[in-house]
Amino acid sequence: MSANKMKKKKKIIKRGFRIFNIVLWGIFIIAFIYLLYNVFKINMVPSKYIIVGGIVLLFIVLVTGVITIFKKTGFLIFIITDLVMILFMCFYFYTGSKINLLYNFLENSFGIKYKTNIYDVIVKSDSHYSSFESISEKQIIYYPDNNDEENVLITLAKEKINNPDLIKGDNINESLIKVTNDSNYILIVNSGDYDAMVGIDEEYDKKTKIIGTIEIKVEDEKTNNKKNNDNNSIIDNSFIVYICGIDTRSGKLPIKSLSDVNIIMAVNPQKRKVLMVHIPRDSYVEVHGKSGLKDKLTHTGTIGGVNLTMETIEDLLDIDLTYYIRLNFNSVIRLVDAIGGIDVYSDVNYQFNSYNLPSLTIYPLQMNHLNGNEALAFAKERHAYATGDKHRGENQEQVIQRIIEKIGQSQTLLTKYDDILKALDGTFETNILNSDISALVKMQLNDMKKWSFETYNINGTGALDYTYSYPNQKLYVMYPDTVTIDEAIKKLNDVMDEK
Repeated sequence: MSANKMKKKKKIIKRGFRIFNIVLWGIFIIAFIYLLYNVFKINMVPSKYIIVGGIVLLFIVLVTGVITIFKKTGFLIFIITDLVMILFMCFYFYTGSKINLLYNFLENSFGIKYKTNIYDVIVKSDSHYSSFESISEKQIIYYPDNNDEENVLITLAKEKINNPDLIKGDNINESLIKVTNDSNYILIVNSGDYDAMVGIDEEYDKKTKIIGTIEIKVEDEKTNNKKNNDNNSIIDNSFIVYICGIDTRSGKLPIKSLSDVNIIMAVNPQKRKVLMVHIPRDSYVEVHGKSGLKDKLTHTGTIGGVNLTMETIEDLLDIDLTYYIRLNFNSVIRLVDAIGGIDVYSDVNYQFNSYNLPSLTIYPLQMNHLNGNEALAFAKERHAYATGDKHRGENQEQVIQRIIEKIGQSQTLLTKYDDILKALDGTFETNILNSDISALVKMQLNDMKKWSFETYNINGTGALDYTYSYPNQKLYVMYPDTVTIDEAIKKLNDVMDEK
């Protein structure tokens, strides 16, 4: 081959290589813009990091661009530049996609707009009825959650059941008892009412069976309108969050359910202080709007959902609850497994096996490593303690704190990022907005100050008494100790008012 032909061939190869480099640099710029777009969209990164990081990354873009365009750049420099661009391009796209994943999760999970009301179709456990098809043309007693929902419930019931004879009931407690004695009796009630009966009679779910459910999606304007929509107020002012833990058979988040975990969390962002106050589920309290009538706190969730529970707690502690987080116990299992388990401390001087998970042994006065199922059993344990529900509340607070601490570790975030988001998806609802969370994260990243945690428990005395929900039978309740209530109010005010 002649020298001229060799020169021409090299020029063609170099020209092709240069075109490839220019195309690669163009993709590199797109990746850089994609990363910046997602960083600005999520609005969590403080400006100082964006400026410094942006300048560094932009410098890399410009340098690689100059090398790519410069005609006298040699092959070796081209190859090194290509490797640098590919490396950073992968970083840009990967980081941008992870930020976008988090943004979508926050958008879908924060700021509740709709809720689901679930109705159970119940029969006696030995009944021959087993499905919607088997109760065609049968008489069915139903209890709508409210008058506005009655027509929707009837319409949906007729869509699922062929020609039902629907009769509106007049005493839900009598119906819930009757269905355990009559194999031909068919009942449609809110799932919260069914769960409340199971809470009173631990054998109730064995005496009955659920042959189907009817779900009604409703808009929840009250909870959304309850909070201040000033996105900056969450970092400028102290606020209180009601943490409500529920335990439903479906694993879903129906409007009405027993409020098994009741924790009031006061947050002072400026002082980086968090106070968690546990209120026992059986606390005998005045139900908001019921003319002084009393019930277990847990029952307020089945009477009027999270809104009524919050209003009742506001009356009890003389506070304003701006936010709430409502989560199913199933989320504890999934989240703890996603982060590789947690370590909890047993503060009693004896070993015991969990009532809810007999295979779990808790060792005394030491840290115990727990997986998801074990953490849930530990959080629900009360039979092993002399103080029962009080100690269970302390365990629940510890589990929450350990999860927060574990997630806060950089190693956990880097290695378990996708698993954490997947574990949380669909397991909780909250009226905290995406913008609220972004503001808190941005504030924390800006100075990385440490947070201090304090816990407090409201105590009381166990007794038997009549309740608003079940006026004809005495149930176990806990009369709250006014001294601990006053102390809880004082502690909450101290955290909220500290400047």
